[in-house]
Amino acid sequence: MKLILNKSDNVIIDIAEITEYRENGFYVKGLNGEYILGYISEVDVIENVVIPIGVKPGFNCYTTTKGFYPNTDYHPYVSPEEEIKILQDRLQSVEKSNAEMMNLVAMLSTPTV
Repeated sequence: MKLILNKSDNVIIDIAEITEYRENGFYVKGLNGEYILGYISEVDVIENVVIPIGVKPGFNCYTTTKGFYPNTDYHPYVSPEEEIKILQDRLQSVEKSNAEMMNLVAMLSTPTV
């Protein structure tokens, strides 16, 4: 297998079976499908690499000296719909906490006889 790496940070862009140089870039057939990678000056192609189970593009980095390691800047894609749901859940939690706090303040503010 071949690794296609971003030169600037060694992040794995794709794990490919085929990379062929063409006049408009690299033809790639990999985990991300078939495509032309046009920015060839910004990538390295490392050939004959044994890929351990669990290594994924974006999620991992690679160098010949360190081998595979986690990409500490990786953030999984969250669709806008999922993000809205997450924010709605957080808002509901904050509103519940605020209501509980208001009840506590009201109880503490009530004079005792």
